[in-house]
Amino acid sequence: MNGIPEGKVGSPIYFGCDDTPLHGMGHMAFVTGPGFTMMSLIQNPGTWAKWLAHRDGTLVPEPDVEGSATIHHIAGRVTIIAWWDRSVDKRSGSNSMLMCDGIHNEKRMIEILHRLFVNIVDRQNATIVFKGG
Repeated sequence: MNGIPEGKVGSPIYFGCDDTPLHGMGHMAFVTGPGFTMMSLIQNPGTWAKWLAHRDGTLVPEPDVEGSATIHHIAGRVTIIAWWDRSVDKRSGSNSMLMCDGIHNEKRMIEILHRLFVNIVDRQNATIVFKGG
C-alpha cells in the first residue's frame, strides 16, 4: 500500500454508513464525538481519513460474505479491520472499516468498535468473524 500518510491517525476512524438522517446513507469517515455521537469527517477529513476512503472495498476478504472480516497492520503503526457490512447499504460490495493507531489484535479492535461505535455493532446483521479465525 503506497502513499501511506505520515503522523498519527488520532481518534479511531470508522469508515462506512451511518443510518441517521443527519449523515444520510453514503459511505464516509466518522469519529466519536461528545456523548458518543458519530461526527462525520466530510467537512475536514484529514489525511488518514482520505487514505482510508481510497481503500473502500479493497481490504475486505473474499468471498463477499456478510460479517467476514480481515485485519491489516499498516507500516507497523496502524491497525485496520475491514468487514462486509450490509446493515445499512444493502448493495453487494458494501463494507465497513475501523482504523486505529498502534498494532492491535482482532479482539482489541472489536473491543474498540464496541466501546466507541456501539450503534455500528448493534445494527450488524451478522457476527463479525475474522477470516481464518
